[in-house]
Amino acid sequence: MWDDLRFSVTDCIEGTFSLSININFPDGPSSSAWWLSAIYGPSGGRNRKSFWAELLDLKNKCSPTWLLAGDFNAVRFSSETSTQNPSKHSMRCFNKFISDSNLIDPPLSNAKFTWSNLRVQPVLSRIDRFLYTANWENLFTAHYSKTLSRVTSDHFPIALESSMISWGPSPFKFINVHLKEPWFKKNVTIWWKNLRQGGHPGFSFMKKLKQLSAIIRDEQKKNKCYNDEEKKAWIKEIDNIDRLEAEGNFSEELSLRRTKLKADVLMSGFKEAQIWYQKSKRLWITEGDENTSFFHKICSARQRRSIISNINSVDGVPCSTNESIAKAFLDHFEDIYKGGGEESPWLIDNLSWSPISTTQAQNLCSLFTEEEIHAALTAFSNNKSPGPDGFTMEFYKSTWSVLKEEIFNIFRDFHSNCIINKAVNMTNIALIAKKEKCAEPADYRPIMAENQMAFVKGRQIIDAILVANEAIDYWRVKKIQGFVIKLDIEKAFDKLNWRFIDFMLMKKGYPFRWRKWIRACISSVQYSIIINGRPRGKIQPSRGIRQGDPISPFIFVLAMDYISRLLNSVGEKIKGVKMEGNINLTHLLFADDILLFVEDDEHSIQNLKNIINLFQLASGLSINLNKSTISPINVGAARTEQIASQWGISTKFLPINYLGVPLGGKQTTKSFWKNVEEKINKKLTSWKYSMLSKGAADPHGSPYAKDWTGFKDMFPGKSKMDSSIRDMWNNTLMDWDLNPRRQIRDWEYPLWAELKNSLNVSFCENGKDSPTWALNSDGFYTVASVKKALQQPDQSFLDLQSQNTFKNLWKTSIPKKCIFFIWTLLYDSVNTAEQLTKRMPNLCSRPSCWKQKTKKNVILYNTYASALWNIWLERNARIFNGKEKTVAEIWEDIKALAGLWTSRSSLFTNYQASSIALNLNAFS
Repeated sequence: MWDDLRFSVTDCIEGTFSLSININFPDGPSSSAWWLSAIYGPSGGRNRKSFWAELLDLKNKCSPTWLLAGDFNAVRFSSETSTQNPSKHSMRCFNKFISDSNLIDPPLSNAKFTWSNLRVQPVLSRIDRFLYTANWENLFTAHYSKTLSRVTSDHFPIALESSMISWGPSPFKFINVHLKEPWFKKNVTIWWKNLRQGGHPGFSFMKKLKQLSAIIRDEQKKNKCYNDEEKKAWIKEIDNIDRLEAEGNFSEELSLRRTKLKADVLMSGFKEAQIWYQKSKRLWITEGDENTSFFHKICSARQRRSIISNINSVDGVPCSTNESIAKAFLDHFEDIYKGGGEESPWLIDNLSWSPISTTQAQNLCSLFTEEEIHAALTAFSNNKSPGPDGFTMEFYKSTWSVLKEEIFNIFRDFHSNCIINKAVNMTNIALIAKKEKCAEPADYRPIMAENQMAFVKGRQIIDAILVANEAIDYWRVKKIQGFVIKLDIEKAFDKLNWRFIDFMLMKKGYPFRWRKWIRACISSVQYSIIINGRPRGKIQPSRGIRQGDPISPFIFVLAMDYISRLLNSVGEKIKGVKMEGNINLTHLLFADDILLFVEDDEHSIQNLKNIINLFQLASGLSINLNKSTISPINVGAARTEQIASQWGISTKFLPINYLGVPLGGKQTTKSFWKNVEEKINKKLTSWKYSMLSKGAADPHGSPYAKDWTGFKDMFPGKSKMDSSIRDMWNNTLMDWDLNPRRQIRDWEYPLWAELKNSLNVSFCENGKDSPTWALNSDGFYTVASVKKALQQPDQSFLDLQSQNTFKNLWKTSIPKKCIFFIWTLLYDSVNTAEQLTKRMPNLCSRPSCWKQKTKKNVILYNTYASALWNIWLERNARIFNGKEKTVAEIWEDIKALAGLWTSRSSLFTNYQASSIALNLNAFS
């Protein structure tokens, strides 16, 4: 079954549901050995438990370099099957196995399902897949899976392929770590001053940057930031010195050498982490995080997503070579960016524009200052690379003193001539897939008023969702018949008419010079398409605005303000959601999503359609009818279909998906939140989550993991909290992992075994250990639970013996005499009257307080006995200070000090000292 000349099989494991072999390459190192497991999962539920147990056992034997392939007879998410109610338990088990094993699930590139039952109304599922570890991916580079043609089987064969595409020479990318290197600090000023280039300020600056990048690229080859082989040699030398130290052959010279080697290893690791951090572009992670393996996997995943091995051209012709793929994308984007440059005759100028003030207009055209330019520069993230030059913003910040004069010249020239050189505004378009299966260029690169909720300071996505839900609920309660129309704008940033932008700026009162600046910014752009890691072609647009440009969101909001003012201008001619306070809600805008509300009134519906058409004609934008829907409220299906056919859109009954959240459904049902739950579950079961540290994730203390505050008050009818999302999060919190972060050295194995034996703890696999209060079913401490326990004479005192707390009592830092007293108290050995009467029945068992003297009375109820806890302070005060307190005052001191001491304990972090002291009154 395999070619013995290429690799050999050294071991085999046969299981009930799997067959695994260990593969070695004859000429490769020992680290190149890996395991392959062929899987056939059980179809019935009875054997599922033993199936997952077998796979987990394989994980321990086959890690860390492992590939699994086969029919698992299980799906991960409900979207992977056409059945209505897939087994949630099975999906949870599958996802838990993948998460616990740190496996990567490569996406299926050309299909959604791998099996069908071949019936007229088929059941489809993705039950066949590949899974592999990060080590396996590092050994064989990035891979993707695809289905092959099937002839007789009900399964599609699946293949795992590595990218055979030639990525070409990679563009220059400046590495921020170089800024701290001595060779860079010493030479960068000299290099820049020695470069000579004439011409326009912008052209000259970009040419000098290109020459500087060539110099830095050559220097990078000579001065590598880190070297893996060198680092391994340093670690090996440290091990040798450690052995000599253990054998007694140690010297001061070796000590100094070891110190230096350790510093070198740490610095090398730091540089490596910083380089992978920059490549990963995870801006939400603190820059100091040294999770190198996570950053490495981010880069591998990005490469896996970026591979475009085949695509269909605009004419439907299959393309599989780099050249044909590039031509297909260039044709597609040229069609988008070119055309539509003429002024529209459908512009309406007699609207209420709310222009800016004269003072604001004058300030906009004032001269640029060095401080203003530097402030704008420092506002950018250090890791951002703004253009094809490849230099990051941290480079510009660090070399500001060297570059500022030429940068300032560019701005001076721009202010006076209103021109930007095309070299300055060159832009690379990164292709981002809109969906899992991309077949044509249109499947790539999604785009990113009072009613406009996106890009406006102080407004959030949740605002639009809440307002929309309130509007729908209002219509439902009032029994008003109406429609919710959801429109999607096609290629919103890419098709915006430049003359329309200038018209809007003019009507808003922006001065002529400032409008010329904006026109220069948006018209001097040139686009190249990055295909398989390499920029291809040059496109000169005649419409659209650049994504990623800080000015683009402002321009887009300005364009969408036009439709808002059109709708507001018609007033009562469009009947929207009429609420109290003379509110007529007709629309909500969020980026390229438009949500319209209109009553079932023929004139209102027609007027609304006319305004949408006017907006399209004026702005150059167009509505994507395939993604637009109409949803009825209190309206019949026949009437809804009639309106939908007039608009050319499809009907979709509530709830609908709006901004990623269900809109208009019954929010108290599980089915309403099913899609949201699955999205969160996909995030929590991904390899990214397993690579991240959860920090100090305490289920009792952190806001995301503990019970929702006031849940019982908010939902009094619920007997049991159904918090599946919280449970999903809790189930992925920090697990016990005794595997060290680095490889254990030979001489450390005895110490490692001794450490594990000394712990002598039975680790819980799911979740972080935390202290719990045994007297409450929910594990939380309450004063009421203590009082209830004390009031039950048949219960052992605080039930401490049943909790095995005495085993750990002697390990605490409590004074031994106190531990001995607690021990005698737990085992009823304190000589209370109760105990003495058992030995001497004739002895009077009544203390002066006329209660039987039990151990609880001695410790808690007897005021005079409890005063002993504070008696030493009183004794010192009487002897040395001549002061004296009453018994009542001493008791108050006892309560205060006991509250203070208890509040500082980790078990009572949520309780104040005053609260504890007051609660002690229950026992006084």
